[in-house]
Amino acid sequence: MKTFKSFLILTVIFLYACSFDNKTGIWRDLAEEEVQSLTKKSKTKIFDKEIKNNNKSVQIDNKKKIINWKVDNYNNSNNIPNVTFNDEKVLTKLSTKLSKSRNKNDIFFFDEKIISYDHNGTIFVYSIDENKKVFEYNFYKKAFKSSKKNISLAVDNNTIFASDNFGYLYALDIKNQKIKWAKNFGIPFRSNLKVKNDILFLANQENVLYAIDINNGDKLWELSTNFKLLKSKFKNNIATSETNVIFLNTSGELYSINIISNKIEWVQNFSNSTSGGSNLFLSSPVIISNKNIIITTNDQLYQLDINTGNIILKLNIILDTKPLITNNNIIVLTPNKFLICINRSNGEIIWSKNFLKELVSMEKRFKIGKINGLYAVNSNIVLISKTGYLIKLNFNNGEIIEIVKFLQKSLGSNVLFANNKIFALDSQKKLFEYK
Repeated sequence: MKTFKSFLILTVIFLYACSFDNKTGIWRDLAEEEVQSLTKKSKTKIFDKEIKNNNKSVQIDNKKKIINWKVDNYNNSNNIPNVTFNDEKVLTKLSTKLSKSRNKNDIFFFDEKIISYDHNGTIFVYSIDENKKVFEYNFYKKAFKSSKKNISLAVDNNTIFASDNFGYLYALDIKNQKIKWAKNFGIPFRSNLKVKNDILFLANQENVLYAIDINNGDKLWELSTNFKLLKSKFKNNIATSETNVIFLNTSGELYSINIISNKIEWVQNFSNSTSGGSNLFLSSPVIISNKNIIITTNDQLYQLDINTGNIILKLNIILDTKPLITNNNIIVLTPNKFLICINRSNGEIIWSKNFLKELVSMEKRFKIGKINGLYAVNSNIVLISKTGYLIKLNFNNGEIIEIVKFLQKSLGSNVLFANNKIFALDSQKKLFEYK
C-alpha cells in the first residue's frame, strides 16, 4: 500500500511538472493539430454556400495612411483601418539577416525605424533612413542564456516596453539606448501590451491584469481573474477605448474596466460558448469598432455594446483568421476558405465566395498556403499568406483581382503597413520593403 501511495504521489508530481513550469512560463499549450481537432468536433456546421451580392452597396471606410505601428494589430483597438498603399509592385531588400531566431517575430514601426527582437532576448532597432541596425540590447544575464525568451513589445514616447516569460517587465530608452527601469513580477507574462494615458496594460499567465506607470514601472493596480491550467495558443488579449480597458482572458471572460476609477463596469463569460464538449477557449484578438466590441470563440462571433456588454449580434461561424472589421461590415475567412461579407447591423450575409474554387477557375496553381492576415488596402480586400503571397479581392463580391508573390521566401514576422508600404521579415529574418 505504501508503495502504491508513493507511486501515486510521484505520478501526480510528474503530470503537474509536465503541464506547468513557473520558472520559464511554459504552459501546457495544445499543439496546433489538437486545436484543429477540437474545432472539427464543433457542432457548428462549417459554412459552405456561395451567395451573390444582389446589388447591395458595400460601404468602405475612408483610406488612412499609417505613419507608425507601435503595438500589435496597429493600435489600441486592435482594428487595422483601410490603409493606403503605393501598389507599385517593387520589392526591396533592406537588410541581411537581422536575427538568428527561427521563430516568427513581431515587428513594429516607429519614427522610420523597425523594432523587433529574437528569442535569445535581443531587442534591436533598424533605421530605414540609415539602412542599418542602429541599436540592439540584451537584458538577460548568463543565468537565462540557454532559455528561450518569449517577448512581447509595445512602443510609446521613444520607449520600448518589453515583457517576457520570466516575469520581467522593462522599459528601454531608444534615444539614450539604455534601460529606464526594470521590474520582476515573479510570474511569466502572457498577453499583448497596450499603452493608454501613461499606463501600460498587460497580463500574466495566471490571468492577472496589471496597470503599470510607464514612467517608473510601479504597479498602479491589478485585477485577478479566473484562469485554467490547460491553455490553447490563445493568449490574454487587451484593447482600450477612450475610457476603458477591455480584457479577454484565456478562460473566456471579457472584462470592461474604467481606466479612471479602476472599477469593473461589466463582465461577460464566453467559456461555455465552446461546443464539441471542450472547455478549451479559443479566440482571435478582441476588436473595438464604432462603440462595439467584436470577439470570436471556437465557433461563434459576437458583437457587444461597449458601454453595457450586452450582446447585439451573435453568429454561429468558425473562423480561420482574425476577422476584418469595417464601419458597416464584418469580413471573415472560414477553415474551408469561404470568404464571407456580413452586415454588422443585422448579421445578414451580403455575399460569400468560395476562395479555393476561385483560384481553380483562374487555371493557375499557387502554393498559397495558410492565410496569415485579412486586411482592407486601397479599398480592396487583401489576404496575405504565410508563403508570401498577396491576394487582392473586390470588396463588393469577393472576386479575385490579382495574385502577387511579394516575398520570395515565407513570412518570418507579422506584416505591417507604414508610409504606403508593406514591411516584413522573411523566414531567413531578412527585412523587406514592398511598395
